[in-house]
Amino acid sequence: RNFRRHLRPGGILVLDLTNFDAWIGKPQNVRAEVDYTDPDGTRIAIFAMNEQILAERMHIARFLTVVQRSRRFDVGFSEAPLRMWSRQELTGRLGRSGFRAVEWWGDLRLGTRYRRRVSPRLVTVSLRT
Repeated sequence: RNFRRHLRPGGILVLDLTNFDAWIGKPQNVRAEVDYTDPDGTRIAIFAMNEQILAERMHIARFLTVVQRSRRFDVGFSEAPLRMWSRQELTGRLGRSGFRAVEWWGDLRLGTRYRRRVSPRLVTVSLRT
């Protein structure tokens, strides 16, 4: 509903979401996202730790960031709860919010077909009604 007031009738809304149907089939609950060494010797590592609460359709994304400068280590932690949307749920919510989904893609690369069990992304192009 919040997006609706920012778009004129016929305006385009593009949503790019994680396709959790594929994620749950092949979860990557702990993985190193970034392991980088700067030319000055500073090392940065970001570890992702994820949890799915299926009954609540919730995905908890947690990130541990470690920065090493010489012998000093700085550690940061962040957490973000994300709603897990299916194509059917998203279509219904968009319709109730004044949008009509006209295209579905499985990634941001043009022409990448949406396939529920394997597509990494759930991308929808919707028109404001």
